[in-house]
Amino acid sequence: MTMRGVQPEHIQIAATLRRMREQARVTRDGAATVLGYTISKIGDLETGRSKPKPVELERLLDHYGVMGEERAELVRFARTSRRRRAPGPYTAATVPDNHRRIVDLEAQAVSSLRCSSEPVPGILQIRPYAEALLDWAWNGQRNEVAKLLDLRMERGKLLTRTHRPPLRYWCILSESALRTAIGGPKVMSEQLDHLIHFNSATENVTIQVMPFDGGPHAFHGVCP
Repeated sequence: MTMRGVQPEHIQIAATLRRMREQARVTRDGAATVLGYTISKIGDLETGRSKPKPVELERLLDHYGVMGEERAELVRFARTSRRRRAPGPYTAATVPDNHRRIVDLEAQAVSSLRCSSEPVPGILQIRPYAEALLDWAWNGQRNEVAKLLDLRMERGKLLTRTHRPPLRYWCILSESALRTAIGGPKVMSEQLDHLIHFNSATENVTIQVMPFDGGPHAFHGVCP
């Protein structure tokens, strides 16, 4: 859900800016000093209520030490999304096709609902399970697998984060997700134990299973 009057691309930039600041170990007060703004103004930039001008974005990225392609991509996206566009359900700017952006946006969420037939959703995957899936999907391209594996494991930390309330996550799994063998019997056993632990030992995670013989369910009509 987006806030009233906040454009999706603003949230995209805001989420990435917040992550970059935190990775640089810069406080909001420190970021505010760089721009001569108040802390609340930095908060607006990091929640999408306002959007930095390109020159402001460049100054923040300089302070955070962000260089290379990720910096260039964010600046290009910010400039494109500021252009006037015709009203409609889609923005003129396309959100960068980058898995890093998914993590940034998910980190801004307070709660999430996911229906999955198979496999187990990424945020609930253990490392060996995720590695087996990614290795198959990327045909053994180890550099890509390693990069995406780290990002997938980072998503899981949202469920146990302590610097802000952990993500409230409700997952509805099909029985097939539990029976599809990924990575072999040992990996599947560890993955199932992981799901059982989160469902029984945490208050913010709820995992439910739709059995094969359960018939139609209300979520069949709303889950992608």
